[in-house]
Amino acid sequence: MTNVVINSAGYVTWMAPRVFRSSCNIDIYFFPFDDQKCLLEFGSWTYGGYDVNTTTESVPPSLTYFVHNDEWELLAIGDKHEDIYYVCCPEPYPLVTFTIYVRRRSMYYLIFLVSPCLLFSIMTILGFYLPPEAGERVGLGITVLLAFTVFLLMVSELMPPTSSAVPLIVCYYGVTIMLVMFATFMTILILNL
Repeated sequence: MTNVVINSAGYVTWMAPRVFRSSCNIDIYFFPFDDQKCLLEFGSWTYGGYDVNTTTESVPPSLTYFVHNDEWELLAIGDKHEDIYYVCCPEPYPLVTFTIYVRRRSMYYLIFLVSPCLLFSIMTILGFYLPPEAGERVGLGITVLLAFTVFLLMVSELMPPTSSAVPLIVCYYGVTIMLVMFATFMTILILNL
């Protein structure tokens, strides 16, 4: 139960504490180095602005009860109040929009997804420096190709499923897999000369 404040003019102020769960459209193009913007809109569709007025405080939103997250970093929170007028009704309908800006903490992804890809690429180049009589050049290329495929599967499991854009990291893995296939093909071609 919460209290309401009634002033001498008859205005009632009700500050109801609530926990809201919401979802955002996520742009994963720059995954895992992405920033996201989430909008939370509050307003009344039943009563106009003369009956219910949704407002924000004059100070910026408080982060007193903010709980830190290991995956996301909170960059900023903004709020905006606007009155919307519809064709049907003469009174305004107030709308308060909170904009939350977050950035993904990417160190985990950098260590476990990007670094191995760089190391596998270096191993592919080093395969050309193996002597032809070593006989393991083709095996090295196939092993690196399989490792890339496994890591690409890991990337697909870690990303949120969306079809709005192909992330750059997937393009990077795809191009690198094609280069490793080309290097393995060239190794086979050179060994059979």
